[in-house]
Amino acid sequence: MSHNTATFALGVRLQWVISLGKIMPVKFSSYFLAMRSRSDRAIIREEWIVQAVEHPIREVMQQNGRIRRWAQIDEMDGRYLRVILLPDQETVHNAFFDRTFRP
Repeated sequence: MSHNTATFALGVRLQWVISLGKIMPVKFSSYFLAMRSRSDRAIIREEWIVQAVEHPIREVMQQNGRIRRWAQIDEMDGRYLRVILLPDQETVHNAFFDRTFRP
């Protein structure tokens, strides 16, 4: 659940998210915000994104500097959420359920 937002350069938006009873800031890229409107992405809760960012079960650095992180989401029958972070390691660029991921 977002309470407040602020927009920065390059379309990065800061949103306040409640996760595990804490209010925390999370940055989202404009690409992520545009993709968020897709029906298959709209179901992804912000607290699940925070879970993947803060407590990934795996992390992979891409050649372009972006970081892939995965988390298992119990509320979605144990499916794995992949979150892509920009090289700053804090801006969420993409998030989706990864059908091919195997822990």
